[in-house]
Amino acid sequence: MKISIQDIGDVSIVALNKDFYKTKHLNTSVAFILQRSNKQVFDMRHVKFFDSSGCGVLLTCLKTLTNSGGDLKLCRIHKSVLTLFELLRIHRIVEIFNTREEAVQSFAD
Repeated sequence: MKISIQDIGDVSIVALNKDFYKTKHLNTSVAFILQRSNKQVFDMRHVKFFDSSGCGVLLTCLKTLTNSGGDLKLCRIHKSVLTLFELLRIHRIVEIFNTREEAVQSFAD
């Protein structure tokens, strides 16, 4: 699994690839990601399919970050994934933004 991470101030932007939800090493990768910052933006531009295991990972990340005083935000979500999030009401507990810039800026507001 390839994940690229860019830090803007104290916010880490994590660009997820299309295979984020099904990697064997997902727990290790997520643990590494969460150690970088307690303010995370997951850029989901390349993720066109998401399943229940991906939702579980997302919610685990959110819980870990909020327990440490941080937060998780999502941006650039593909329409099919957004439909799933709306069906499962994930969009009510994780903020979703159209752009990376909006997501990063939301931490300052």
